[in-house]
Amino acid sequence: MHAGNRSALIMIDSRIAGEKRDAELELFATLRHLGLAFEVWDVADSFPSAPAHFADRALYVLGHDGVGKAVPSARARQVAAAVQSGAGFLSLDRRVEEWPADLQALAPRIAARWRCQDLRISEPGHYLSAGHAPGSAWRLWQPVGCACTADEDWQAVVAANGGATVAVREGG
Repeated sequence: MHAGNRSALIMIDSRIAGEKRDAELELFATLRHLGLAFEVWDVADSFPSAPAHFADRALYVLGHDGVGKAVPSARARQVAAAVQSGAGFLSLDRRVEEWPADLQALAPRIAARWRCQDLRISEPGHYLSAGHAPGSAWRLWQPVGCACTADEDWQAVVAANGGATVAVREGG
């Protein structure tokens, strides 16, 4: 369903079957639960996508590890321009170094990678962590791969091992 500038564009790569499956089981279920309007663009699709398909989105999402490197440069430039104009950008692809340069410019520098299981809501809190007291912690059922940043212009929302694993920055 296309809802103009109120929708999210979720980018996936169906050639990476395991990662795509995780996006279907986790990301899409979450988006449906939240009632967010979204469309999916498969970078493996051989049909050319019209530039208008990428325009007027509220949010652009790299839906899983490995999808960023397959985004064509022209589409990466279009996404980066939209984010600089105020659209949101969310990456579930931790392989930032593989992305086109225009997308890399949207991400913080990765300071470290590790497997983490214990997470903590960062101080002073953020609207993304509303409902969780700053400093509150939880333990995941199993360790997951984490990347963290130490960039000072990024605000930590969730931390693991003292590093920002979920971080936000004002764009534009």
